[in-house]
Amino acid sequence: MNTWLTTGSSLEQDIQREINTFTKDLWKEDAITIGVVKQIRGALANTTIEGDPVKSKVLARAYKADGKVEERFGDLAIVVRITFRDGEQLEGVAFYEAKIRDWDKNTLPAAKKGKLNQMHRALWHGHLLIFDRTQTAKRGKWQKRSAEELETLTENLVAHVKRNPNQRSEQIAEALKTTTKDLSLPLKALVEAKQLRTTGQRRGMTYTAK
Repeated sequence: MNTWLTTGSSLEQDIQREINTFTKDLWKEDAITIGVVKQIRGALANTTIEGDPVKSKVLARAYKADGKVEERFGDLAIVVRITFRDGEQLEGVAFYEAKIRDWDKNTLPAAKKGKLNQMHRALWHGHLLIFDRTQTAKRGKWQKRSAEELETLTENLVAHVKRNPNQRSEQIAEALKTTTKDLSLPLKALVEAKQLRTTGQRRGMTYTAK
């Protein structure tokens, strides 16, 4: 069953504004995740099913995971229960593993290959949520990239590599109308999560989907 939910909220902009409140001294993964959870939780309060004429009951909540749940599945959980008009219920949960880009460097210091592989094996369909910053040339200052933008870029990246295996990062960036710099972190994360594999080295490195 494919059921599409809509929040009726500008969630991407809300998350962007939340991330923008974190300065260098507050740039901590858990703190940002808690802020993002608050924004998602507020948006989920108005969740409905897209195109549903009978207005089925939707209960959706976002949580900051901790303890063994966080260790095994990820930092952020979204739990959904839909009760249809005939009483049938559909329940599900999505997990996001949050990682932050270093404030000064183009690295993901907390992204450990073993941890990502463990979560990949434990989940049917997990997501990697990267809190990133990107330079805006027109303004000459740093602006944080939204979580939704990163997720969309990552999904488009995987889909493109599946259709076009054995391309270099320059070729992928050109096809996706972006830059190799913007692709560097998603590519690294996808390789570490074993969703992509590489062949060759340096500028000759190519990517294929697993």
